[in-house]
Amino acid sequence: VVDLFILPLRVQDSKVWISGVPLEIAKMLDWFEDIVNLHMELRETLYSIKQLTSISKRENSNSAAGGSNDLVGSSLRSFVQKLEVYQPYLVKFEGVRDMLERLGRDEASDFGEFVRIQE
Repeated sequence: VVDLFILPLRVQDSKVWISGVPLEIAKMLDWFEDIVNLHMELRETLYSIKQLTSISKRENSNSAAGGSNDLVGSSLRSFVQKLEVYQPYLVKFEGVRDMLERLGRDEASDFGEFVRIQE
């Protein structure tokens, strides 16, 4: 979605949308990109924890699972507040989806043409 619908609609190497992108859709795509970035950060955190616990287990074959669970729990706790990025996305999703479908069917809409091409 980022490669097909977000990057082509932005002024090169910026976060600025090209003209013709409806404001509500631009906001939705911004929120979506924030969600993608959050998930990438979460993935990297989990991967780091996996690496740390693997090293720890090799060094100490008697390590308790509780230590690993504490590490996972404390690491994931920092993401709880960041999950708020979902709120505006979920609130606006249905209305923006309807707008996107309507524009996609509109033969006179340049944005709709873009959507049809990318699909």
